[in-house]
Amino acid sequence: MDDEFIVAMKKYYKLKEKYETNLQKQKNKIMDTDLSKKEKQARFKRLKPKCINCKKDGGTIFTNTNATLKAVCGSEDPCDLNIELFKSKCIDKQEEVRLFAHDLNKYKTSIIMTKLDFLFGYQSEEETLTLFEENRLNIARIMDKMLQLERDIDNITNNKEKQESILLLQKVLYNDIATLKQIYKDKKAGAYKDMAELYCTKIKPQTKLIRELTYSYTGIDYNEDDDIFKLIELTFTKDKMEMFDKKSVIINKGT
Repeated sequence: MDDEFIVAMKKYYKLKEKYETNLQKQKNKIMDTDLSKKEKQARFKRLKPKCINCKKDGGTIFTNTNATLKAVCGSEDPCDLNIELFKSKCIDKQEEVRLFAHDLNKYKTSIIMTKLDFLFGYQSEEETLTLFEENRLNIARIMDKMLQLERDIDNITNNKEKQESILLLQKVLYNDIATLKQIYKDKKAGAYKDMAELYCTKIKPQTKLIRELTYSYTGIDYNEDDDIFKLIELTFTKDKMEMFDKKSVIINKGT
């Protein structure tokens, strides 16, 4: 994947993230009101997202199908936003590891069968050594790729540096919460002011930072059919587990 395509793809995901964040803020404003559930539902139905580029009603339509990323204006009078990127075959890293494991077992089995064929006289020593070397090289090649992918996946799903930061922040947060409780318990003059200051300047920002480090994406999904609000929290997003095999192509850069 060349640098120009990476820049174009980053632009696509950056626009998509900005659009979804803005839309989520609009939803949060409705959720944070004292309106009834029915009134909130009506507000959600009247919600008109804006195009990320021209700000017109209709929103921006982002699609990711058949390894093609698209972003176009959703207005009845669309602007010139038109991004289309072909990222060749998209491969899921975890699925690729499973396929490598399958191939690894296949070559290991082949080595066992080769040894048995030699022991029972079905093939010569020369043939056995040739097949053994071929299988050994294939196993080494697969193991190398498999270990690299497993390291990548582990870095995404179990980032040690990030986990250490979260644990440190949680420790500080728990101490601040304990301090808050102690202030409330002591009830000295100015206690409520001190509690409010501690909450606003330390506890709230720390909680927000821990959430951002823990989850790559946080949002609320509303199902109109069931009238149910669902909190979505993802430790990593789908694109983090993707890789590409062939050359990717910029079909249209957009604006």
